[in-house]
Amino acid sequence: MFECPICQNVMEETPAMITECCGAEVSEEGESCPICGMEDPILIEGEMCFRCENCGYSE
Repeated sequence: MFECPICQNVMEETPAMITECCGAEVSEEGESCPICGMEDPILIEGEMCFRCENCGYSE
């Protein structure tokens, strides 16, 4: 586990959530696709990344 460079909390390794329509990474369900604007796109798991549950920073 790694320490978050923003808030110094522990970062968890989680899969990135990406939209099925364009492959854009989104932080939570219910957002529109940032590339094509589709409302409530289908989300699929992408590559693993480290994400801070406290501030939302990811790498």
